[in-house]
Amino acid sequence: MRRDSSFWLARFGMALFAVVFAAGLVGCSSLPDEELYPVDISLETIETNMQKALDPDGRYAKAKSYFQRQTSVTENWLEENVGESITDVWFLAPDKLKMVTRVDNRPQSGVFIDGERGWLYNYVDERESELSEERMKLVKTLILIANPGSSLSKVFDHISISGCVMEEEDYYRLSCRVNDADESAPALNIYIDKDDFLIKVYRIGDSMSKIVRYGMHEGVRIPVEIQTVKGGDTTRVHVVDYQLDVPISESEFKPPYIYR
Repeated sequence: MRRDSSFWLARFGMALFAVVFAAGLVGCSSLPDEELYPVDISLETIETNMQKALDPDGRYAKAKSYFQRQTSVTENWLEENVGESITDVWFLAPDKLKMVTRVDNRPQSGVFIDGERGWLYNYVDERESELSEERMKLVKTLILIANPGSSLSKVFDHISISGCVMEEEDYYRLSCRVNDADESAPALNIYIDKDDFLIKVYRIGDSMSKIVRYGMHEGVRIPVEIQTVKGGDTTRVHVVDYQLDVPISESEFKPPYIYR
């Protein structure tokens, strides 16, 4: 399997972190029906075509770190804004991640992963909580997804490929699971356009995200506008800054209280 075909996984790894560290995977929502049918295509073929579309020069695959800034606006089913925020994401290969969310330009919450341990940090109350062993298992899977040197086969133990018609659109659907995941946990379903081999939708539990628009940054194509529906809420995310190989110290991946 091609190592440089993992670019698209990383972009969705960051979005999945937002799902994991939000309200969880429980709720009520009405997601569109799917019509599945068998297809004759290999995972290697899908990834090769996706790599050509997303990372043609292998720029992302060679990156050792990256920074991304995204704005988020959440609306409830009454179409009222219930939250506007800016989230900065730093990643340092192979397994370090930091996410800080600001509201009105003030830090509100953070996620810190140093490779072995993880913490949630509340900037308002200056309080932290360490992630449980079970949560860290999921986090490490997502970290692996975010690693430029990773691939589908390194992340997931089981991947099934089907054709899928959803809302009159035709996709390849990849249903992905890991062996040591909670058996009750939903699979990650990834929906790939059959013509351009770009991911258009992904779905986990009762949360579904649609890629509204892609953009080119430093020679790679990334999702720059994403709409996520979960329960009665809709979150619209716009990527406003993206940089590869940014300098960042390993000390940045521990919560602030450690240095007080």
